[in-house]
Amino acid sequence: MSVSHKELITNYFFIPLWKERSLEVIETFFLPNANIQTTFSSGEGPEVLRKSVLDIFRAFPSFQLTIKEICQIDNELFYKWEAKASHEGSIMGIPKTCLIMNFKGIITAKIHNGFISQYHEFSNIPQVLRNTYETFRLDPKTHLYMELRKLTDYPLTRREVECLGCWLQGCSIKETAKEMGGLSARTVQTYRENIKKKFNVYSFQKIFSTIQEQGIMPLFLEKHTLTSANEPIFN
Repeated sequence: MSVSHKELITNYFFIPLWKERSLEVIETFFLPNANIQTTFSSGEGPEVLRKSVLDIFRAFPSFQLTIKEICQIDNELFYKWEAKASHEGSIMGIPKTCLIMNFKGIITAKIHNGFISQYHEFSNIPQVLRNTYETFRLDPKTHLYMELRKLTDYPLTRREVECLGCWLQGCSIKETAKEMGGLSARTVQTYRENIKKKFNVYSFQKIFSTIQEQGIMPLFLEKHTLTSANEPIFN
């Protein structure tokens, strides 16, 4: 297989499919009896891959596969990829969580006369989905604390997490003080300043954007994920 074939498949199949969602390229580049094996389906023909890709796009509307490495051996291409997307639809019987997930996988494609005759894709999507959902379903509080720990220079106390939850829901200092059991306005203001320092930012808007981008805002809307114990989340 010439280098031009590698460039052709990469630039006119993989990139249009995974970045532009051009499903028609599947029929253009696949042999009618192509052998397909993916995380979600297996069989022969382009329709098998089309169904698998649609399942991913419906569950993860923001899904965009990024190629990290390409290797060519004779007539076979190997793609190492990563992706980040918000889980917005049901898949594998798992309802949407609205959480952002990170995936990785490998795709191998055999080429015959310029067409894809075999397409095998292996990924950690099922594992990430199940692990994230189980954590989210069984203990959303733990999941929230784990995600927050990735975002701050130092652990927030549980009281600060509770204050942050009120802040994200638009509560004023006075409303937050009442919600947290009759604290003083000065105490709430101190919590807010501590939160900004631990996020290493100077504005609430930056914190809000970070929480949104991380996909954990839904956890803050569940009151049972917040507690009033004044200890660090993690040491």
